[in-house]
Amino acid sequence: TPFAKFDIPGPPTTTTAPPARAARSMRRILVVGDSVAQTLGRGLERWGPTRGVTVWNAGRKYCGLGLHAKRVVGLVEQQPAPACEDWPQMFHAAVGAFHPDVVVVSTYIWDEMPHRLPTWRTYEVPGQAHFDAWLVHDYEVANDELAANGATVVWLSLPCTEGQPVNSMQRAMNNVVQHVVAQRPTTAQLIDLEPALCGPGDSPLHHARSDDGFHFTDSGADVFAAWLGPRLATARQLVARS
Repeated sequence: TPFAKFDIPGPPTTTTAPPARAARSMRRILVVGDSVAQTLGRGLERWGPTRGVTVWNAGRKYCGLGLHAKRVVGLVEQQPAPACEDWPQMFHAAVGAFHPDVVVVSTYIWDEMPHRLPTWRTYEVPGQAHFDAWLVHDYEVANDELAANGATVVWLSLPCTEGQPVNSMQRAMNNVVQHVVAQRPTTAQLIDLEPALCGPGDSPLHHARSDDGFHFTDSGADVFAAWLGPRLATARQLVARS
């Protein structure tokens, strides 16, 4: 399989031909990002087939989208991970093989850590100028690659850690994403997860994640998919009208 080198399962088999899709249809959803994307993607994988939607869950553990930078995890400095640096090629291959109508992007936990490019004097974090410009660039490249065949790219905001309010670092990351979406109005949409996952009250969505506060449980992913799926279809329609 051409996807073996990317350490993700190949695209699921579909019974519908890709080329002649209606402009606003949502028959194929591609999920990309880190392990949070993987866990929420499992819910979409179960949600989709009963609605005529094929879902390819291509999330990868430990990988963000920021390229070529060292990062600090805890107190440990890590070099750029070769296994995570090939996403431009992986996205190109996935879009060409699967022809998604909608791409869901959730990829922030690893990107929000302190990073340093070779040209920076020191490590920076979200909200600092070099850091934000670096991520904006790489996110825009990712958006353009994922939208190359006409897909709507839906960026999920970084929500609170379950049980805690959204912190300043998470808000700074979301400002980066909002900027990217604003620069790509004909291909990108943002779905803000804060009201659903962090709002007042006792919604089932407030209990959708595991003990670490980030990843979705299997049952939580199903509840989340039921909430997210119709909003993905709406995002697709909004972009088609623009």
